[in-house]
Amino acid sequence: MAALSATRTESVLAPPRVALRVLSDEHLARIATAGSQAAFAVIFERHHQALHRYCHSILANSHDAADALQITMIKALRALSGETREITLKPWLYRIAHNESISLLRARRPAAPPSLTPAT
Repeated sequence: MAALSATRTESVLAPPRVALRVLSDEHLARIATAGSQAAFAVIFERHHQALHRYCHSILANSHDAADALQITMIKALRALSGETREITLKPWLYRIAHNESISLLRARRPAAPPSLTPAT
């Protein structure tokens, strides 16, 4: 019954997924903030390849880039839910991807070697 209710809610919130593909990013973001999974799916389809390439250009590793992309999209999905501000979607997604890529780079960094100076 819950799945049927979610389907009904989804159809009230947004037009069919095919129709969503012609909308602007900002319009899709507004629909996604209202809880439309179909709108977020279109956002993902539209931007995931370019975001992956961007993350890869920072991380120089395909697996890490895929991780950064996944975290980016999870954070975007959570942040869009109930968002009231106007979001310029593409730069916002790239900023999240950038921050996640830098976080992964920092996590990769080896710990500083112990100091060779004698303790006093």
